[in-house]
Amino acid sequence: MNLDTIIVNSLVVIKTSINSRVYKVDPRNYHSLSYRIHGLNVLYDGEKEITSHTGTLTFVPAGKPYIHNVMTPSQQIVAHFTTKEAIGDSIENFILPPRCNIEGLFYSLYNRWEIEQRENNLPCMSIFYNILALIAKNTKGEITGKRDGFIRDSVAYMHEHFKESDFNINKLYERMYISPAYYRRKFKEIYRCSPVEYLKNLRINYAKQLLEIGYYTISEIAELSGFSTPAYFSYEFKRITGYTPMQYRCPNPGASLPSDKR
Repeated sequence: MNLDTIIVNSLVVIKTSINSRVYKVDPRNYHSLSYRIHGLNVLYDGEKEITSHTGTLTFVPAGKPYIHNVMTPSQQIVAHFTTKEAIGDSIENFILPPRCNIEGLFYSLYNRWEIEQRENNLPCMSIFYNILALIAKNTKGEITGKRDGFIRDSVAYMHEHFKESDFNINKLYERMYISPAYYRRKFKEIYRCSPVEYLKNLRINYAKQLLEIGYYTISEIAELSGFSTPAYFSYEFKRITGYTPMQYRCPNPGASLPSDKR
């Protein structure tokens, strides 16, 4: 997506919830940029598969047909917009650092749109340009060296393989032919956490989705989320969330739920 000289002509913001299914999306005369609140989705454009997890931004250009496979019940905030010039011809994912608070920006965008729903809504345009600026900054401006760009590639690879129980950070080092110390330092500069912490949180967030669905046992969720054993999964889940997996799935009446549980 080329954001160097983007001019947004019109903007519509929606919040959608979709149950698991597969459907065909015909070409549309507008672009879309979505923030995945929760859910696991796979988009197939005839050439490649693009996987969208919780926290992922997904751009679909105007005129692009694709197959949308909603793997788990999903919720997202979507901006449909048109631009003065073409800004891309392929589906793309963006994963921004937590410090960007991209979720908060999308909620602000949607809440503002609900107040005044019109295509030339200037407050919404302002928030949306801010979102686009963050994407541009974090995909170009902050990562200028070739090796730094490998960090982004490694995160995309991590998102593709985190559900494999034998996948670990050492496999990234081997794949990238890079010093582990250099990788850890550059990773923390960009994402404000270690690669190991990022991987664990990725697995825990996916496990939360599976717990909310209610289809799987704790042991099955541990395996599907990439943890080596149910005991290790339960330990890490409690350490990170403050809840055991069973408490998260079936909270006691009157008990407060985790702040990010939707």
